Amino acid sequence: MRIQTGVSIIMNRWLEVDRDELVLFITDETHEREAEAVDEWARSSDAVLRTIILKSEEIQKGDVIENMTELLCRANVIIGATDFSFITTPAVKKATEAGARFLSLPLSCNNGTSLLENEFIAMDCRWTARMAKKLLPRINRS
Repeated sequence: MRIQTGVSIIMNRWLEVDRDELVLFITDETHEREAEAVDEWARSSDAVLRTIILKSEEIQKGDVIENMTELLCRANVIIGATDFSFITTPAVKKATEAGARFLSLPLSCNNGTSLLENEFIAMDCRWTARMAKKLLPRINRS
């Protein structure tokens, strides 16, 4: 699958980004190809995109994300597309409490491809959510 196709699926099906919503795409220097594809998607969709490319080592420190708290709280959609998760940071917690939708999207795969190039991206999210709801009680009991 082409990266552009993966980006379109993520934005339109998974996140259901509406026209004029502010989308923050936060990534690092190792994912510039994906950042370009997201930029291409934004130009054709009337969404407002702000791409932030950080250095990998900055993300692990955590304070760089905390310094963006105000910006995160103004966003409708935040995509954490780095090799290091920052979903558990106070900044993301505050932004999601303010109504932002957050997607942790680690882009690197073990086979060297981008996550956005993999066919499973095309899965039906509503079906997956229904199946997960059925499985969750069993997982919690185990």
